Amino acid sequence: MLRDALARLGRHTLTYAAGGPLMYAVGFLLVPFYTHFLDKADYGVNELLTQLIAVLSLVAGRNMAAGMTRLFFEQKTPREQHAVITTTVLTVGAAATVLAAVLALAAPRVAPLLVGDTADGLLLFRITMAILVLQTVRDLYFNYLQAQQRSALVTGLSVAKMALQLSLQIWLIAVKRRGLLGLFEGVLIGEAVSVALLSVALLPTLGLQFSRPLFRQLVLFTLPLVPNGLFMFCLQAGDRFVLKGLADAEAVGLYGFSYKFGSIPMYFPLTPFLLVWFPYVFAIKDEDQRRALIGRVMPFFMLCVTAVVLGLALVSRELAHVMEGQPGYAASWPVIPIVAAGYWFWSLFQIVQTGFYVRKITRHLPWLSGMAAAVNLAANFLLIPRIGYLGAAWATLLTFVVLLVITVRVVRPVYDVAWPWRKTVAPALVGGAALAAGLLLSPDALVPALAFKLGLFVAWVVWVWYGGFFGREDRAAALSSVRTPFQRGG
Repeated sequence: MLRDALARLGRHTLTYAAGGPLMYAVGFLLVPFYTHFLDKADYGVNELLTQLIAVLSLVAGRNMAAGMTRLFFEQKTPREQHAVITTTVLTVGAAATVLAAVLALAAPRVAPLLVGDTADGLLLFRITMAILVLQTVRDLYFNYLQAQQRSALVTGLSVAKMALQLSLQIWLIAVKRRGLLGLFEGVLIGEAVSVALLSVALLPTLGLQFSRPLFRQLVLFTLPLVPNGLFMFCLQAGDRFVLKGLADAEAVGLYGFSYKFGSIPMYFPLTPFLLVWFPYVFAIKDEDQRRALIGRVMPFFMLCVTAVVLGLALVSRELAHVMEGQPGYAASWPVIPIVAAGYWFWSLFQIVQTGFYVRKITRHLPWLSGMAAAVNLAANFLLIPRIGYLGAAWATLLTFVVLLVITVRVVRPVYDVAWPWRKTVAPALVGGAALAAGLLLSPDALVPALAFKLGLFVAWVVWVWYGGFFGREDRAAALSSVRTPFQRGG
């Protein structure tokens, strides 16, 4: 069972990783381009508006997608399944449109708080509101395709959208010299084209059904997730707004620059894995099999996360210097290993909380995330005045640790799983020791430093593989999950 599950999860995860997250990687590679044409304050405004889209989508009910996926697998006929999708799209799309329209009308008062009191600032804010609507609808279409496990199609569409978007941004920023406005205009056009094409392709099959009974079920499932989503936003992005209030947009820009690299574990492997994980778990009918699978998959997934976090954190200083488009950005490099470590705990939390969604008991999530959000805000207000944007990084790590610890305790009576903690935590502890050695003992010269850090990473890999930590069956299952995605019918 484990080998087959890892093979299937590995196939779809790598397929998704070859698309969306890989295109995000292209976006990471373009950071020197953005930081060359945008000063630190503009880069900070970009961070604030990007995070504003995320939080407003949650207010509009973006988390209803979780209920959509859950109810989709409970329907008996394609027509009923289509009704789940279109009811969700109509509900959340309408809510996002109303919210965006209200804020666009209020732009003269709201926009200066984030983008300054200029004509371009008003236009930039209104473009952001349009992106909110289009991105929310496009995400829901993608969720539908993911529920059908059509990973290749989602990958192709993600690649096409991102390629169009990045091409437009390069042209608008470098050629037309439209600066930050050009960056958001590229996003707007990319999202508009995606929504138009997806609507033409999917709506003739889905129709435009609106089911009141399904709407009620979706609302009951989603209502606890709305405050939960807002609290989660506070955990991951609220620090930008606190930093803007306690410091300035330039501090936000420096923090956002290094945070972008520190959050790489969220884009790979976490994001592609989660696109597969929840639909896969929900589709399993045998409860004993599902419970056993969740526990057995965890150490393999977290081993991948540990490898990414360790490799990224080891070269964080060198990475920041290579990726800065103008002098000054790389000074924030210590943010990278701190945030990356935080996302290790965030990734583990995502696995542990699965039981809440399996049981459809989501009422615990708001107060769990609310408690963690309170810790995050308190830590930010305590640390930022003392150590600046580094305080925001440490607050992120602390918050994710607290969230994981309390979730482990609360989920146990809801959905008890035999978690293999030793196989999950020990590789991370040894990786932490390797990271400390790499940051404290590496030579100053670039080439010897990289060689030393590579040696530490290889030593960690050898220890994990041959140190008796994973048995022969475990290694066979892990190898199968890597080989099968490249084999026909895997």
